[in-house]
Formats: sequence, C-alpha cells, structure tokens
Amino acid sequence: VFTTILNQIESYDNLIQMMVDTFIHVTELSLDVLGYCLLVALGGGDSKGGRSKLKEDGVNAAQWLSSLEDFAGAFYKKFPNVEMQGLLSYLVRRLEQGEILELGVFRTLLKTAGSYGFADCESTAGLSETQLDGRAGSQQLKRETSDFGIVEKFNRKASIKLRSVLQDHDVGVVILILLSQIRTRIIYEIGNSTPKHIKLIGSRYDSCQMVLSVLIDFLTDTTEDQNASSGSISCYASALPELSELHQSFSVEPSIAWMLCRPLIRAAMFEQEEEEAVPPNLEPYLPHTELMRATSAAMLPEDCWKYLTQDLFEMFYSHSLYDIHCPETRYKTEIVRLDKDKE
Repeated sequence: VFTTILNQIESYDNLIQMMVDTFIHVTELSLDVLGYCLLVALGGGDSKGGRSKLKEDGVNAAQWLSSLEDFAGAFYKKFPNVEMQGLLSYLVRRLEQGEILELGVFRTLLKTAGSYGFADCESTAGLSETQLDGRAGSQQLKRETSDFGIVEKFNRKASIKLRSVLQDHDVGVVILILLSQIRTRIIYEIGNSTPKHIKLIGSRYDSCQMVLSVLIDFLTDTTEDQNASSGSISCYASALPELSELHQSFSVEPSIAWMLCRPLIRAAMFEQEEEEAVPPNLEPYLPHTELMRATSAAMLPEDCWKYLTQDLFEMFYSHSLYDIHCPETRYKTEIVRLDKDKE
C-alpha cells in the first residue's frame, strides 16, 4: 500500500501534503514501514543507487526524485519520531561513493523538518536589499527578514530531533567532511564517461556549498541549548577534527577547513573576551596562539609568507560577515515592527 502511495506521489506532487496529513491515522510501526519504503524508493535497495535521477536533458533532477524530496521533508516534519537513521546512512553511503544527486533529500530535511528554510537561498540575485541586509545578522534576524516578517510555522520537536540524530555518532560532521571533499572534486574530476554538462557541474557545486553553509549553521545553533557544556557548540567541537587534521588528513582545502572551524573560533574568542576558562575542546581554535600559527603556516607554501602575514591570514579566515558588519538599522527596524505587532 505504501509503495503504491509513493508511486502516486512521484507523479503527482500535489498529493504530498494531503497524504502526509492522512498518516496521522496509522500506527507508529506503519510510519516506520513507510520510512523504509521511502528509502527503497530513493534507491536504498539497489547497490547502484536505483533509477536514473536526472531528466533526459542530463541536467535537472527527475520529477520522481523532486517529489520524494518534498515528501521526505514534509513527512519527517509531521512525524519527527519516525526512524531516520537509515535514510541518513544511505545518504552518507552515496556521498562516500561521490554521488550527490540525492543531496536534495538532505537539503529538504534541513529546510522543512529542521525549519532552516530561511538560511537556504537559491540565489542572492533574487533577494531584496532588506533580505540581504538581514542575512548579515543573527539567525533570528534572518528568520524575520527572509519572508518579510512572515515566519513559517515550524515543528520545534522535529528540529530538535533532526539535530539530535545528526549529532549521534557524529553523522552531521561526517556529512560536512564528505561534502567538503566532493565540492573540490566536482569541478576538476575527469571520468571515463561522457563529459558532464557545465550547468550540471555548476548546479552540483552550488548545492554542495549551500548545504555546507546551512548544515554548519544548523549544527552550531545554540537557540535550544539548556547547558553550554552539552550544547550544540560542545557537541560540534567534540566531533570535528582539528583545523590541521582537516587540511592534512582529510584533504579539505583551506577556505572550507576554516569555514568548518569558524563557529568554534568565534566561541573560543567569546570565552576569552569574557575572561572565563576556555573549554579544552575549544583551546585549539584560539587565534594567535602558537598552535594556530603552526597550523596556518602549514596551509600555504613557504614563499607565500614573504608577502602575507599570519595575523592577516588568520584574521581573514576567522571572521564571517556577521563578525565584521552588524546591520544595526535592520535590527532597529525589526524591533519596532515586532513592538507594533505586540500592540
């Protein structure tokens, strides 16, 4: 029955929300069975990944895959207690094989079930000046400005559950490292098959970059933290290899390695500014220390340091847009709007 339902959804995506709402009448075991059927439909039962996931043009995702992506997000948002470890394990295995065509499923999970659609943006060209300014602020400001104050209702339980599953066995960090490695190979990899369309290469590269950015924000979001010692930053710091290991052992290019470590660098700097003891798992990320200088020096050829100082190198890569530009005017505007809404 569930296989038939999924087959219909693959062809008619307007059935997705209606079918998800009807599943409130089935048992928890049946929901887990449906999760398994979804995994099989995506190709989890085939060692080669299942059906073709591209349209005949060889560029865009097939209709059935796009529909299942949307269904997965809506399904796990409505029913967060359904087991999703199997789905994530399948996605990790596909990434290990260098395949990212199913990355849209994970992206939709973050956007819909994880309620991080505000952080995902297809193109900055379509953003207004207000939205662009808001993206330089905190997560809350991004939420308020992404849809001009119309904040989408989200399932807090689903968001917490997804973050917990990604933190369990360091699955989230594993996906980050795999995406970092694939991102570099997409452009330069030359295979024996027919050369890929330039639009497909660009789309895959952009998708990797966007999921990297959203996943880092999602894993390091401290909004729901009750205890700093066991919060998102602490879990992320415990799971992520150190900066030097990312670059040397995992072959992650310097800019992405710094990007992965930036939330921890920011957290270590905040602890130091407040004159509190820096937790041991954040000590390797303190800027301008001997360890950080040694790590930085190994990232570039020795001749480069004749024209570039290590202080400038660390300063450039340690800070994000929000660290160097605070959209004060946008904050004040949103505060005034929210005050009016309360009245």
